[in-house]
Amino acid sequence: MGALYTITRILPHTYLDNAGQAVNGFQVSFTISELDEGHFIDVPKQDAAEIDKRIKAFIADRKKLIALGG
Repeated sequence: MGALYTITRILPHTYLDNAGQAVNGFQVSFTISELDEGHFIDVPKQDAAEIDKRIKAFIADRKKLIALGG
């Protein structure tokens, strides 16, 4: 079995957090291997463990959304 996801790009990015505050962080683009879909997440810093955790949570939620139609 291959990788669950592949990170395709990490760019400096300013975004609004849940409280509406500007964060100077990064946008991490990735492809979900199983679904062949590209997505991105915003993160405050380049922390490998945190990025992995957030991407895996995103993938789990994405699979739940797919299951809604089944």
